[in-house]
Amino acid sequence: MFSPISLQGAKYGGEFLQIGLGGRAAGMGGAFCSLADDGSGFYWNPAGYARLHTLQFSGMYAPLYGGVGSSLADYHHLGVSMPISGVILGVNWIRLSVGDIPRYPDYSNLDYITRRNLILNANGEPQGYFSDIEDAVFLTIARMNRLRIDFGWNYFKLPVEVPIGLNLKMIRQSLAGYSSFGIGADFGMQILVGLDELLSIKGLGDFCFGFNWQDFSKTGINWGNNNSDAIPANFKHGFGLSQRFSRIDSEINLVMDVDNRWEKEQHFGFEFIFQQFLAFRIGHERRGWTAGFGGKYKQLTLDYAFVNTDLGALNRLSGSFFIE
Repeated sequence: MFSPISLQGAKYGGEFLQIGLGGRAAGMGGAFCSLADDGSGFYWNPAGYARLHTLQFSGMYAPLYGGVGSSLADYHHLGVSMPISGVILGVNWIRLSVGDIPRYPDYSNLDYITRRNLILNANGEPQGYFSDIEDAVFLTIARMNRLRIDFGWNYFKLPVEVPIGLNLKMIRQSLAGYSSFGIGADFGMQILVGLDELLSIKGLGDFCFGFNWQDFSKTGINWGNNNSDAIPANFKHGFGLSQRFSRIDSEINLVMDVDNRWEKEQHFGFEFIFQQFLAFRIGHERRGWTAGFGGKYKQLTLDYAFVNTDLGALNRLSGSFFIE
């Protein structure tokens, strides 16, 4: 669930970066790689940032396994994105913090009688407490590329949008007096095609394919003294269909993602947006069903998601504020 306490080379190094980000994506089952067109897009696919057109501030708060003020852990995100000279730049910070973790002595090398007596005398009281703080800062750059594919003289030229994006991320963890640092990178791309122009059928929506090659740089997290964790690369990819309904000024998004970091996992999501004002979402992933809704008022957007897990329900609230 969280990064391992062991300071040896661990399979699940930097695992806090796999929790997910944003109420919108969480409500859609984590299927967001082909869409990724909001303030959390850098996490799901940095190419999605190229679809933003305004200065935007984003944030999220998620109490994990418990209510506000009584949760086992707290998960935060703050970020800003801005268009500059034909590209979109973004800076985002993610933190997972776990406080008041009890510390008990190690009795594993003692004989049974001595170990039993020490445990009984301690009366179950810990020797003290420590905390776990895990931070990641993402620097993102994305650019939109517009192409026209020529199908020949007897056919037509198809306009295609190909956004690309790159993340540089810096990871720092602090655990029981130990600290670590690591640097990694992600590369993403999307391909957006209008089905109405491709199939010459008026009213059809857009098709999108996207991939995010996470940690292609072989991200390592160094704890010092020859102890390190490695984050393996993950080729996340997905497909999406966006269909507009002009008569009711609404839109639906159907999306699917595939993750391959540890084992193949599929994510499915559905979103209905009514008049760019209200949104309703449902999704499915390995752990079960997810759901959520969102609202937009002027320049403010708020999104809520409910995620069911083996350890209990999770609630996520995220928002963004943009400036034209």
